Amino acid sequence: MIPFDEYPDGGRVLLGQVRGANCRHEYGLQFMQKTSQTKCAYCGADFGVSYETWLTMALDHVVPVSVCNGLGIRAEWQEDVTNKVLACAACNSFRNRYKSPAEVTCPKSRDEFLYMPAMSPQLSGLSYPW
Repeated sequence: MIPFDEYPDGGRVLLGQVRGANCRHEYGLQFMQKTSQTKCAYCGADFGVSYETWLTMALDHVVPVSVCNGLGIRAEWQEDVTNKVLACAACNSFRNRYKSPAEVTCPKSRDEFLYMPAMSPQLSGLSYPW
């Protein structure tokens, strides 16, 4: 699964935020329109195959908000579409636990921020935009 390759400019530019109260009817649809991603980034479940699969759709922060806040990372970066992927409910709960190395400091550039997930062995199966 290579979600970032499908993003405009390979996920190397800020795409803005998506807003709404419900993933399946508002911000999830906006996210799909901006990124062309339609499958779970972790297991590949296709959200367009069935209604049951559609109901499991969630939007996941690749680098979690708690990590971003703890490091003082700009809200613009943490909430941007390029720090998010679609995930099914099961993967969003169990398979995406980002673990930052102990020596991580606040990134000074957006490129440094985009590199953060690559340092986590839990997310090594994803392809990142660099």
